[in-house]
Parts: sequence; C-alpha cells; structure tokens
Amino acid sequence: MANKKEPDADDVMSAAELRPILALAKRGNPVACAIGLTKTKEGVILVDKRLKPKKVRDLLKKQAADVGLQLDNTSVRFGRALVDADSGSGSTLIISVNKEAPPALRLNLKNHVKKDGFMGLEIMTDDELESESEEDDKHDDAAQDGPKATGADADPKAMPATDVDIFFDLGSSALTDSDKQSLDKYADAYVKAGSTSQVTVDGYSSLDGQADQNQTLSDARAQTVGKYLISKGIPSDRVKAKGHGATEQFEHGKMRPNRRATLDPKPADPPAAAAPADAPKVDVLDPKKTQDAIRDTVVASQEAEDWIRDYLKGNSLGPDIAGDGSGDTVMFDNKTTKLPVVISTTLAAGRLAKLDHGGNNLITAQRVAQIITDMLLDAVPKAPGAPSGSSGLGKAERVSMYLQYTFTPTTVHTPMGGGPETSDQPAHTITGQLTMEFHADNASGLEISALGQATFFADEKGGHITNQSGFTGAQVAWVWSFLDGALQAGPQFQALIGVSKTQDKVSGKLEWTPTGQVGLGGQVQYAIPGLKGHVLVGVQAGVSATDPKGGDSTADRSVAFTFTYKF
Repeated sequence: MANKKEPDADDVMSAAELRPILALAKRGNPVACAIGLTKTKEGVILVDKRLKPKKVRDLLKKQAADVGLQLDNTSVRFGRALVDADSGSGSTLIISVNKEAPPALRLNLKNHVKKDGFMGLEIMTDDELESESEEDDKHDDAAQDGPKATGADADPKAMPATDVDIFFDLGSSALTDSDKQSLDKYADAYVKAGSTSQVTVDGYSSLDGQADQNQTLSDARAQTVGKYLISKGIPSDRVKAKGHGATEQFEHGKMRPNRRATLDPKPADPPAAAAPADAPKVDVLDPKKTQDAIRDTVVASQEAEDWIRDYLKGNSLGPDIAGDGSGDTVMFDNKTTKLPVVISTTLAAGRLAKLDHGGNNLITAQRVAQIITDMLLDAVPKAPGAPSGSSGLGKAERVSMYLQYTFTPTTVHTPMGGGPETSDQPAHTITGQLTMEFHADNASGLEISALGQATFFADEKGGHITNQSGFTGAQVAWVWSFLDGALQAGPQFQALIGVSKTQDKVSGKLEWTPTGQVGLGGQVQYAIPGLKGHVLVGVQAGVSATDPKGGDSTADRSVAFTFTYKF
C-alpha cells in the first residue's frame, strides 16, 4: 500500500546531522560546506568539520548519487559556513562560496535551512576558495567529543548497540546500522505487546571542554533516537527525549562507552503464544460439535471485524490527502497519524473490548491492518471503469477537495442570435470541487477536477435572492506556482450540464430548463499566510457559452472574486 519514498535533500544530510556540526561554527570557527540544487530545484547542503571545501563538494555529489538524488551540477558551490547567533530574531547561516550563487540556489536553499531552524541565510562570494589546497585539515578530536584518547578508545566509530544502549560515532548524532537494528526490534516489541509505557530516551556525550557543545550534541542524540522510535509506531506522546551533556558515568576514563543514548524501560515482552482462534478444541468424533465450533469461530471473527471497523470509523479513519505522498500516514482522530500508531492504538482499545474466543483476543495486528487497507481503498475516488481496489488516479500526485464561494458583481449576456445585451444582478455561487493534481506540492502543472455548483441572485434589483441554476461537470486547468506555492495563477476550461431558470421563447415565463455551458477563463489565487494553505482568496475572469433548451443561447462574460477553503 505504501509508495516508495522519493529521495530528497534530507537523505544527503538531515537536520539531526546538520545542527551539531553547525553548533561548532557558532563559536566563530567556520566549517567546510558544499551547496547546490537538485534537478527539481530543491536546495541541498552538506557540511563537514574535518574535510576541505573541495572535498566536501565531491562528497556532496557522491552522497547524492548514492541515494538516487539528481543534482544540477552547474549549481554546486563549495566554501565555508558560519552561524551568526546574534542576528536579532534568530540564528543566521552565513556561507562563503567559491563563485556567485544563482538566485534559484539562494531562494531554495533559504527555504531548506529554515526547516532546520535558521531564521536567515546569507551567501557571499570568496574567489580565493578556488586556489585553496585540497589537503584535509588535521583537527584534534578533543574539540569534538571528549579529550584525546589512545589505544582502542581512540576509535571514533560507535560501539555496537545493545537492547537499551544506542552508541554514536565521535561528534555525531546519526544512527548507525547497528543502532537502527536495535531500535527496530525495540519498537516492534513495544507495538506487538500493545504497551502503553512511557519510553524515556537519555542522550550523552563523552567529556569535552565545551559544555554548550556537549549539551547540544547530547540533545541531538536523544532527539534522533526518539524520532526514530516514533517513526516505527510508538506514539509520540509516549516518547520523552532529553540530553544530559558530557559524562563518564558509564565507564570512567573512557570515551567511546559514553557516546550513547539509553532507553527505559527494557524492550516489552512479546504476548504469550496461544492456539489460533480458528482452531478450537473440539471432539472430532462428533460432527455437530465440530460444526458448532466452526460456526462460533466465524461469528466471533465477524464480530471482531465489525468492532474494528466501527472503532476506526468512530475515529474518522481516512486517506491523508494533505500528506507527503509516502503512503505511511492516514487521517485518524482528525489528525495525520502514522499507520503503525493507528494499529497499536486499535490493538490497545481492542484488549479493553475483551472480544475473546477460546481464550484468544481476536483483535490482531494482521486483522486491523487488513481492515485499514480495505477502508482506505474504499475511500479513494475511482475513475470511471477503474477496477475495484485501484484509485484510477494514474500519475496524479494527490487528490484535493475544495469548497469555494464566488461573488460576481455582474454577468453580461449577449444573445448569439442577435439582440440587446442583458445583465444579471450580483450573484453568489457555492462550488464543491474534487481535484486531481498532476504536479508536486507548490509546483506548476495540470489539474483535472469534478465539480458541482449552485448560483443564487435576484431577478431584479432589490428583489429576493433565489436559486437560479445548478450545474455539474469537469474542469481542466493549468496552474503556475509562485512564492513557494502561496500565489497561483493560470487558465481553466469548464464543461458543465445542469438546469437554469430561462425565459421560454413561446410563453415568456421563467422556467427550469436543461442547460449546457462551456467556459474559458483565468484565475489568480493567494493563500492567506499562517493558515497552512487552507484558505485562499482570488479573482477570476472568463467568457462562456450557455445553451438552455427552449431559450436563447448566449455568450457571457464576467469578473468575480473567490474565497476558497482547501481541505
């Protein structure tokens, strides 16, 4: 059910890896860096406290290739990064690079580092970087994670993880493969056991002369472990992560054993094994008892499935339309929730429901996962002729729902058969719209919509406002995106059928008449800041041809103002 996650800039260097290294630069010691753009214009940054800038550039290209991220090599720059923590409203990241950075790189990298907690970005040019030697700086590891050690303890690599101890490389908060394997087992045991215990993650670093650096590093280690556990299904409100700075409490006089994070409590015990619910103990020599036992098992299983469906419906389970497209999240209890969390929450509620049969709880993880899959597939709109279980969306990036109010000061009608123009009174239109967006979030591209709308206005000035038409149909639009998606503009074409109040040619009366309409226009919309793109205001202008049965066909033109809510 889950789609493969597309590589992004965080796969080259995540915020958890970036912040501890840039914490060193706050003391006035710049670190080497390389920056660039992907083919999709996403900003990418890589920093390193040991390598020279040119080697960081080469490393950026290699790591991007390793994760399948396509770089625009013409945009890649190398240099040094420094953090100005006294810039007023927040920390500013200052980067000096070997040659002028293009405007697209400045804009998109600024958006990227904002997600990492920096309020501003300045990129300057230093031509002398081109002539610098590529030989690596010889840093003393004492400044990064503890005093200089000798022998086996001088190894900067992390120790192997245990059930409750997660170890880190020197000066790093990134998880090793051993760490991930240990945390996978911990989270899996927690979820399968249906545990509700609070998980405490404590982060540490080895001894260091800079207390603020140690605190930052230990915090980053604790947060990295906590976020990983949450991503594996442990509810976020049951994970508490905190850093405690430098220590040698785990092994006095040693560095490696103290570069760690600890977990409490120990991994949950797996639930006791039990005989399958569909294999009850029966007297095989008595056919009636066998039939009764099978019937009881089927009935109990159906009751369990009905309970699961009712519980999920009661918590508003549905597709996460505004999600990242990975397929790993759903809407549950009116908020975006990871699937493993939904499953573990349902299992915990199921135990309280006590839907047992033959001593076995019928609310199993496998049964819950299957029902979630079925309910999500049932909830996805299907294209005409699409097979059951298929969304029929082709290459659409997402499906969005809109509710729009449109105010039209006046609409001018020109009879196609000749005659004087007429104008309507100010009109109010309510439109519901389901849109397939064939473009990335905040990007330009094609949109295809199904819509229904109703229009209300008075027959004459000062008269009562009444319903004048109702239409349903399709819309095709091209959207150009500006200002990170906050401003959108583009042309649109509509083909609608419905009914409208039309003056009959013979009787002269206003009657409800089958009507067809096609229209072509343009629209500009702006997302109101601070509302996460949910509320948009805009203006649209267009022309249309309306053909009511038994009435005069007209060419229409109007300018309108729109107020839209995006679900």
